[in-house]
Amino acid sequence: MHWADVKQIGPYWGMRFVLLLQKLLGHRLSLWLVYPAIAFYFVVNAYARRSSMDYLQRFAARYPEKGLKPGYWLSFRHFVSFVDSMLDKLASWNGRLPIEQVTMHGREQFLSAINNGNGGVILGSHLGNIEVSRALSTLHNRGKMNVLAHTKHAKTFNRLIRDISKSSKVELIEVSEVTPTVAIMLQQKIEQGEFVCIVGDRVPVSNNGRTVQCPFLGRDAHFAQGPFILASLLKCPVYSLFCLKQDGHYHFYFEHFADQLKLQRKNREQSLQAHVCRYADRLEHYCRKAPLQWFNFYDYWQDVNTLERTDKPS
Repeated sequence: MHWADVKQIGPYWGMRFVLLLQKLLGHRLSLWLVYPAIAFYFVVNAYARRSSMDYLQRFAARYPEKGLKPGYWLSFRHFVSFVDSMLDKLASWNGRLPIEQVTMHGREQFLSAINNGNGGVILGSHLGNIEVSRALSTLHNRGKMNVLAHTKHAKTFNRLIRDISKSSKVELIEVSEVTPTVAIMLQQKIEQGEFVCIVGDRVPVSNNGRTVQCPFLGRDAHFAQGPFILASLLKCPVYSLFCLKQDGHYHFYFEHFADQLKLQRKNREQSLQAHVCRYADRLEHYCRKAPLQWFNFYDYWQDVNTLERTDKPS
């Protein structure tokens, strides 16, 4: 199964109800109240459950010193961590996540990137909570983030985010694929000194998208070439950003990735693979800090040629 075919958690009205609980009762109590829904989803979605357990088993084998014991309980905690992150996303986009709950690692580098006015590409991931990047916009009046989101996979959640967003400095751009028109739009935003955030830890939505195999948790996995090719075409600085929740506090890890991603004709494939694998290495590095916060509930290590899509014309 392809990741874009994995059903999202809950309908729009259910997410609105959870948002109401969060406003009335606070984050922790609202999370406890939705435990039955999490348990139901954990039981009925066997594919997501198996994928979670496969990931946790690979992580435990790779890093036995972390003391993780893969099993149903740990996998359920993985699901709870995912819902916890969704609640924080809602709080962030609703303007309810205090900047005091955020620690910025690489703050000076981030401010320098904003002050030079060149904009750039930020490589994110499904590790932690990249959507909490809204908090970064409060660090500087000129910092604007444009977050690319796959339309079909999270259409309902994206709709809710648009409805509740109180930020004019973070824009959610819904796309199914990066077309030339989208690339031109992103180029214009970067020329205006804005940042484009795109995740790099999933294969392309379409079957004909090209991938690169890189080591990840002890075995080669497929990573999309698209985000890195896009970054090279935009000819701008490239950064990586990981946002992890540690002891109830969010930690942003902002790092310089490259002044520009240059792909020379003679060794284009080798150069591209080197960039992608360096990203995969940083992803694994931060995954070690918070293993239950990597949210890819599908068979991540499957052969990309066996991915079955269920897209149907509308």
